[in-house]
Amino acid sequence: MSILRFFLAYTLISFAAFCQAADYGFDIQNAEMLSSGKSLELRANISFRFSQRAIEALNNGVPLTLIVQVKVNRNRRFIWNKTVVKKKFVYRLTYRALPGRFRVFTQSNGQYRSFTSMKAAVETLGRIHEIDLMNLDDVQEGKLYTAHLKAYLDIESLPLPLRSVAYLIPQWYISSAWFKWPLEKLSHP
Repeated sequence: MSILRFFLAYTLISFAAFCQAADYGFDIQNAEMLSSGKSLELRANISFRFSQRAIEALNNGVPLTLIVQVKVNRNRRFIWNKTVVKKKFVYRLTYRALPGRFRVFTQSNGQYRSFTSMKAAVETLGRIHEIDLMNLDDVQEGKLYTAHLKAYLDIESLPLPLRSVAYLIPQWYISSAWFKWPLEKLSHP
């Protein structure tokens, strides 16, 4: 009888953990590259849903660092694809309790934006526009290219006492899957 109780308790705990895991995650809804003059610009929409642990940490003053990683590969037939662009874009989400404001810091341009709600900050963070990714002069005519995009919460940027705990708790491992799409008809202007 005790084995049956143990099995039922284990099943309920596993199911509760599974249900809790479904409440958070990052999802890339769409992404594209647009030519702008002599360069390609990235545009993407990402849905950021944080775990309850991450939200609690943010509300207690812990900054959350998000990384958006982009790769562009030139497709080759008989050998491995060649990575022609590999960049990381870093964003930091913070909360200041005294004014009750959320702030988003974009490392690439050094700008802060302030918001009255977490929802507004996260929605703005998820709209990525006009990021210069590569020069069209680096594109080889007639070659096929594939772009890859991923977003994740950077555990390494957490404060040391929290980081050591975060390694052990699955709710801190928040990431999107790689989103990939072909770049069609890239040519020089």
